[in-house]
Amino acid sequence: MHIYDESSRTHTRKLRKDLQAEQDSPVIVAPVENVTRSADLRQQRKPVPWPKPTLLLHDRNNPQSRECAIAIANYIGAPWVLPVAPGALTIESRTVVRDLPSSMQSQPGVIELWLPPTETATPNLAQGREYSANSY
Repeated sequence: MHIYDESSRTHTRKLRKDLQAEQDSPVIVAPVENVTRSADLRQQRKPVPWPKPTLLLHDRNNPQSRECAIAIANYIGAPWVLPVAPGALTIESRTVVRDLPSSMQSQPGVIELWLPPTETATPNLAQGREYSANSY
């Protein structure tokens, strides 16, 4: 789980706890990483935040990985995903599921969850912006 600011940590910890709460779930949720802070410590360029919650699949050709990502997406709520009337928006239009770029080292069984800063996440979603799940 990746965040860009410390103000997102409280909401992210709750989401992490919810994902780990399933009794027989095979999901192991790694600790939350503030990627902006990590970049600062490494004296690297700060990453540009994803505009919506984004799940990056390391197992590009595994349909079970994509199914797992969609199941994880169902747990993502406020402040990143606004509640909507049933049928108004699909989970795929409120989150993004993408393959890890082939230029990056993949780790089988890993799905990265990137959460936009909580201060900017809700306005983007409220404006109804759509992003292609196939473009990077």
